[in-house]
Amino acid sequence: MLSIDQKQHICNYLRGMNWHTYHYLDTRLNELSRYISFAPENRVTWSESLADLLILTSSAVDSFFRDMSKCPYIQSNPDYLEIQQQVGRRRWNINDFRNVYESIYELSRNEVYAPFGLSPYGSVRPFEEFDKSRKGIPNWWTAYNNLKHDYYTHLKEANLDNVLNSLGGLLILNALHKCSQEYLLHIRLLKSKGEGAGATVKVMISEIKKSMIGYPAKSFAFYSGCNITTSVFSFDLRPDQS
Repeated sequence: MLSIDQKQHICNYLRGMNWHTYHYLDTRLNELSRYISFAPENRVTWSESLADLLILTSSAVDSFFRDMSKCPYIQSNPDYLEIQQQVGRRRWNINDFRNVYESIYELSRNEVYAPFGLSPYGSVRPFEEFDKSRKGIPNWWTAYNNLKHDYYTHLKEANLDNVLNSLGGLLILNALHKCSQEYLLHIRLLKSKGEGAGATVKVMISEIKKSMIGYPAKSFAFYSGCNITTSVFSFDLRPDQS
């Protein structure tokens, strides 16, 4: 029988399939910045191009959530087992994803920065509504579902802020999920900061696996955390303090 680590090593995250999708969407949004500046005053600017990106990106987030549920590490988590028992045979929804993944990855606490282009947009917190005190649904997720079911009525919800939050959420998932982390380390996109900047990939992967949540363990290699930068975002992963 395969161990959890062995099972993880044959998943599509380690093949880079999910990151390939993210990279494509990140590139498309960056190209769009030539026509819509990522300035805070443009946060409610909407268009059909943004609608296309919001639907594609949010769909990728939905697929990412569902793929994570197939990971042996996730399936052994008590919160997953509890929610799975409640769900039974019905299809998982955003509330189920929130109730499982917020407890594992603390998604609501993460923010990404959009510092590039003609004007910096600043930071966004895509899963802020996932906080246990709120147990809400992100606005961009609601906009995505509205567009799917009544496109022209809700087209104005396909705005820059919702697209940036949706894509930022996809980046956070890629950067925090354990198998995806290992792939990003191998291709040198996820990098340690500060004192651990010179650590080898082998050491960094070893340190990543010491933490039971998405954040790297607070040890020498990741004492100052680590970072991933794309054409649109910069995301700092804070060290696991536990």
